[in-house]
Amino acid sequence: MALQSLLKGKKDSLLKKWFDQTAQSYPSQTTEFLKNNKGQFSNPVGYSLKKGLEGLLDALSGDFNDETLKNVLDSIIRIRAVQDFTPSESVYFVFLIKSIVAQELGTQVEGKELLEFNNKIDRIALIAFDVYMQCREDLFEVRVKEVEKRNFRLLQVANQLFELRGDAALSQCQEDSHTEKETR
Repeated sequence: MALQSLLKGKKDSLLKKWFDQTAQSYPSQTTEFLKNNKGQFSNPVGYSLKKGLEGLLDALSGDFNDETLKNVLDSIIRIRAVQDFTPSESVYFVFLIKSIVAQELGTQVEGKELLEFNNKIDRIALIAFDVYMQCREDLFEVRVKEVEKRNFRLLQVANQLFELRGDAALSQCQEDSHTEKETR
């Protein structure tokens, strides 16, 4: 229980460091934008990242519920799943809190509490990977449906052209037949 109290007491400092280190995973210009632009509408990625990390920190210092974690992680992972991150890079931010807590709290947390904390982080990382895979699967399904729609539309156009050509060819045959009869 002491760890939960310490996490709550250092929440702002922990959150700032976790956000800053996670922002470092982006290219340098993006990192600066994420850190310096705090608006929800002018910086939706930074806003979602900060709110998501705050939710994870709240879960670590209070109720630890898998369903809540999935929802919190979804706000971060959904964005990272469509960016140029590998799967491991997409979920790596979860592990950053381990070293941040070690730096901030030092020897105040040891033994069983530290082991339980590290196990919670590992659990969050596994859930994050599941969320990542679901996001990638959803993205893949959207792409497949888009290709199917495009192919269906191309077939419709091809059929329309075939029908027009077929009607024109039939008309031409009928004209040729009529002209041939007249010349006989």
